[in-house]
Amino acid sequence: MGASFPQQFESRDAVAVVDAVSRILAPHEMDVRHPGQTIRAHVRHVQLASCRLADLTYGAAVRIRSRVPADRILVHTVIEGQSRMALSDGRTRVLDEGAMHVSMPGAPLAIAFGSSSRHMTANLPVSLWPAAAAFREEERSPMVALDDSSAGVWLDLMRFALGWGEIGSRVLQDSAGHIAALIGDFLCDRVTIEGAAGGAVPWFVVQARALMTELVRSGQEVITPGQVAAQVGVGLRTLQMGFRRFVGRSFGEDLREQRLHELHRLIAVSSGQDDVTTLMHACGIVSTGRFAGYYRERFGMLPSTQLRG
Repeated sequence: MGASFPQQFESRDAVAVVDAVSRILAPHEMDVRHPGQTIRAHVRHVQLASCRLADLTYGAAVRIRSRVPADRILVHTVIEGQSRMALSDGRTRVLDEGAMHVSMPGAPLAIAFGSSSRHMTANLPVSLWPAAAAFREEERSPMVALDDSSAGVWLDLMRFALGWGEIGSRVLQDSAGHIAALIGDFLCDRVTIEGAAGGAVPWFVVQARALMTELVRSGQEVITPGQVAAQVGVGLRTLQMGFRRFVGRSFGEDLREQRLHELHRLIAVSSGQDDVTTLMHACGIVSTGRFAGYYRERFGMLPSTQLRG
């Protein structure tokens, strides 16, 4: 991390605080919401293997603007007070005590802290939580869904990791990778993602849909639920039930929707020199006549008409 500041510090110097937190979590800007108000920031932080953890409060009402690094995610947990987070679709989400939010790689970040707001924020590599890497941009800013007991376990894990790192002995630091793996295991096993529709989606469904998108865009013709379940690492029945419960349609129906949306996208960006059959094959569509009918049902016109328009 290369920081020259202590693992635990307090400061009323806004410039020093912004510099420190930028190096711990992500480069950001800060505005004090009430002119003349003095910040009283308190920050604890450690780095354990690839994970950076920070327990922070600004001690004043401030607005933070940042962007998540391209290969990282930020997991925010409100310990005290209340904060407001701007979502990418223009909405604002109130984060009360115990609320968690995941900021995805490259996503803009805007948070309004109250004077008593205290956050535990984990800066983690994308590789630690495959579901985060698989979460598609159009799903907007995801919250994370935990029951009360799991949320308590997460905070206990964060506090344990922070305290472990602060001890600082060589023996303990050698175990940092094990703690990082434990954090990743917790996220994969116990955290679901709440998307734009407000429903919690298990990690394996998010990952499966992202894999399907990749296969469709590569033009693969045969994509089976068994193939996807094996790559995601769940049983076939679990995957099929997950789609029906959390997506609201079967695996096959969702795959058809993904092919239709990819065809629609390719038509929209086509230079006009491609024909519909070529674009369909690029999506892995074999039954071109049948999919032309599906396309008309979904978008109101035949793909050939859409292409000419």
